[in-house]
Amino acid sequence: MSTEKYFMTEEQLDAKKWQMFEEGKALKRRRDALEDEIKKFVTSWTTMAQVFSLPHNQTFLISDREIELSNPLHPTKRSDAIPWRHFDAEAIKLLLGDFQRTREEFEQENKLLKPHGIDLGREDI
Repeated sequence: MSTEKYFMTEEQLDAKKWQMFEEGKALKRRRDALEDEIKKFVTSWTTMAQVFSLPHNQTFLISDREIELSNPLHPTKRSDAIPWRHFDAEAIKLLLGDFQRTREEFEQENKLLKPHGIDLGREDI
């Protein structure tokens, strides 16, 4: 048990819990945003895997920023544009490292708040 409650007023303790709560919510938002970015990478890789399973049916428009994939047999189907950064090993390492650090910080903050009856893991927070 923390000794901070013996040296802080109730108002100070409540303010500290509120600050931790706000920091935890910010970490949760950041973690979720990074997770969404990881999902975009996965979607790109999945799309490329599907395309290369039947490459003879695809056309590739290659630019400095992305690869646009389309299927001339299905001209009404939306083409997929895959950013090159989704295949950049350094960008992937940075994203995964940032995600892991943010997730660990979030879990630590949540662990500190749980004894106070606050669970940042809930969907409604």
